[in-house]
Amino acid sequence: PGEYISPSESAIVRVITIHSLVAVFNLPAVDATKLKVGQVVPLRPRTVPRVVQGKVESIAPAIDGESGTVAIRLRVDNIDETLIPGDRCMMGNVKQ
Repeated sequence: PGEYISPSESAIVRVITIHSLVAVFNLPAVDATKLKVGQVVPLRPRTVPRVVQGKVESIAPAIDGESGTVAIRLRVDNIDETLIPGDRCMMGNVKQ
């Protein structure tokens, strides 16, 4: 805390929060319409052999024209620090 880096320095700093993670998905538009902000969705991380819960934090207001997908952000509690930031995960079935 309190360190200063000037624009002319080549140092790069990456700050992450590990107690609360964000999972970002680009879903086909038809699947994205089944989600609502605040909804809880199961996620399967690659490095942890269990299902965790993600809460829909935001849904992009528009469909990406090239891919036909909608960006979805889910907040995942990681208070026990068992999940590794940057890990890939799969979203479980989404029920309407």
